[in-house]
Amino acid sequence: MKTLFNNRGISLVVLLVAMTLIAVLGAGFVSLVSMKQRGFLHQRDSYRALNMANAGMEYAIRYISDQLRDTRSQYFQTPGAFQASTSPVIQNMSPNESFSYWYDPAGDVLKITGSYMNSTRQVNLSNFRSYMDSITLRYDSAPLSVRRPRYDSGSIVIPISNNNKLNINVFGIDITVPANEQYLQQMYFSEVPEIHVYNYQDDIIDNCPKDPSLPCKDTDWSGPSKVGIRLPASIPTTLVFTEHTPHSIPGNTRSSFRILFDLPGTFSGTYTVLFRYTIGTETTPRATSITFVI
Repeated sequence: MKTLFNNRGISLVVLLVAMTLIAVLGAGFVSLVSMKQRGFLHQRDSYRALNMANAGMEYAIRYISDQLRDTRSQYFQTPGAFQASTSPVIQNMSPNESFSYWYDPAGDVLKITGSYMNSTRQVNLSNFRSYMDSITLRYDSAPLSVRRPRYDSGSIVIPISNNNKLNINVFGIDITVPANEQYLQQMYFSEVPEIHVYNYQDDIIDNCPKDPSLPCKDTDWSGPSKVGIRLPASIPTTLVFTEHTPHSIPGNTRSSFRILFDLPGTFSGTYTVLFRYTIGTETTPRATSITFVI
């Protein structure tokens, strides 16, 4: 009996093994492509969420900055609505895109969370007060009567904060006051000792201020208290004051600025105060304005 040997059986085995390997590699390749596709979609959504967070940061900075310059705004009246991490302010840009923001006054951090589909990204801005502006009104959890400009014993009191680590040197103040026929008698920073910007006792010569750009005293009025710069009865007035010696507000401190009028009188209306100043040793002038209603 004669036995024949050939390679037909081995070839079949090799073919089956090769087909199995190709199938495994193909399945792995398909799985890898699918994973990469899912990873790409997640990366795309995460990138879009980051863009939303950055856009939200720009929005929040501009919105809060504008709101803080007008004490009639919602933000100034109720800052707590922007200071609760459990209920941040949410802005929906589309059904799939949104951002939320809230301010942490204790850490002075503005926090923004951007969302796209199921992805979220967060960006933070530390030292928010100094980034936004060097001088601001107080916008913390203090009572509204303390943190906003107010009438107090014949004067308008404006609480201000130096948000910078360096001294702020105020060299000029422009004020726009409503028509009230009152005499502007003094302007000063109510510190110890008081720092006077304008004082009728020292700044008036023969019924006119030493500064020729300011109006003269109205001599039609009489009485010991009728001294200073008389305001018109019909139109708001803007007065520009430049200090010969700039007043320094130490870094990271609070102060208050007072505008004293003749008593008694009516002080209701819209006021605007613009501070002109430099920071530290810099020579570039800056300006911050505040609008408020009494």
